[in-house]
Amino acid sequence: MMLPRELVMQNWIYKEGLEDGRQKGREEGRQEGLAPLAHLFERRLRRPLTPTERATLAEQLLQQGAERLGDVVLDLSPEDLASWLAATNGHGEGVPQASRATRG
Repeated sequence: MMLPRELVMQNWIYKEGLEDGRQKGREEGRQEGLAPLAHLFERRLRRPLTPTERATLAEQLLQQGAERLGDVVLDLSPEDLASWLAATNGHGEGVPQASRATRG
C-alpha cells in the first residue's frame, strides 16, 4: 500500500532529505561554477592556482558572486590579481582603487 503524496511530503524525513539534496546540489553547482572561473584566473596569472588560492577563490565566489569575480579577473593586472588572491581579509580590500570603480 502506498501513502498519499501529501502525507509523504509533510513527513519530517522527506523534508530533511529534500533539504539535504538541495544543499548538495548547491555545493555541486558552486564547484562546477568555480572551475571555469579558476581557469580564467590561471590564464591571467599564467600559472596554476595554489590550493590556498583556489580555496580563497571559492570563498570569494560565495561572498562576492561570479559577476564580481569576473570583473576582478578582467580588470586587474596579473600582479594585482595575485595580490588580491593573497589578501586574507575576505573583503577585497587588496583591490586597487582603479578596479573598485568598476564595481558599479
